[in-house]
Amino acid sequence: ILGGNNSGGDDDNQLIGLAFQNFRNHVTIKSSGNLVSENWFGLNDEGLAPYLREDEMAQGSGDIGVAVASGTDGNNVEGNNFLGFNEVAIALHGDESAALENMIGTDAEGEVPVLNLNGGNACAKGDWLGGGGISVEGVENEVVDNTLAGLRQEKIIGVQKDAILVSGNQHAISDNFIGLDFNGEEVGVCGRGIKLVDSPKGVWLADNHIANTVLSALSLNGQQYSGNTLSGNLIQRQIPWQAGETAVQLGFTLPPALINFIPAQITDIKGSLVSGTNGVGSPCPNCQIEIFLDDADPVAETLDSLALVTADANGNWQTTLHYRPSLG
Repeated sequence: ILGGNNSGGDDDNQLIGLAFQNFRNHVTIKSSGNLVSENWFGLNDEGLAPYLREDEMAQGSGDIGVAVASGTDGNNVEGNNFLGFNEVAIALHGDESAALENMIGTDAEGEVPVLNLNGGNACAKGDWLGGGGISVEGVENEVVDNTLAGLRQEKIIGVQKDAILVSGNQHAISDNFIGLDFNGEEVGVCGRGIKLVDSPKGVWLADNHIANTVLSALSLNGQQYSGNTLSGNLIQRQIPWQAGETAVQLGFTLPPALINFIPAQITDIKGSLVSGTNGVGSPCPNCQIEIFLDDADPVAETLDSLALVTADANGNWQTTLHYRPSLG
């Protein structure tokens, strides 16, 4: 425990270059200004597989890797490797803190270990034991440039947990790689990619790259959901989404105006010059519009962001497409 048994303990501690095994919660932070960097959490001695508590897959490597308590601020969890946790690898529940450049669900080389050598469906038969991802609460936290792949928990029967679960306000969730290992291999995760819940406000959700999630890549929910920005998120999947799941899922508790909103429509294409207007029955003066690339298969994806444009007072807009192949 950093900061003692109660909040308000010593601040500005550093935990660097260590390996943790066989704890329920490996590190709990109850003070502010701490740094947890370049450690292994839940990996075996060789760094190639999870270190299982009681030698059972259902026990995973523990419950939580690093838990940042609410009421703290300025804590950074960066450059660590997490594998096999039954709850989440990182619980970022303070304020103005960050999870940066961590590898979650991979071995020390950034690849997803395969535990069931008989092969099969990794999300059904236990090939993977990447564990849980990141949960975010509080205000003004950053989750940036993390790699999360092969996430699956043996103890869960049914719907697996989200790779990144976000509540609270004014967070920055950007440039994360979900379902891709550190080498860019399109592996996947067994739940959703990023889920916003409990009426988040002012969240910047941008430039994440999400591949082969079993459930929706992005999921939005909350009756007071307001003022959040989604931009530049690339989503790919090879097979059709399950019933009720899609690239961007609009939850049933969102404000009706958002659920029923029809996005802008393209009315004319001349070479790379594209024009458009409001969606049918959904006026959107001065709205910001993003155009994505999809392919000809039946799976809804956002393979590249082609343009970002602001509509005029009547909802009309025109822009030039800039194709930058991002997914190979």
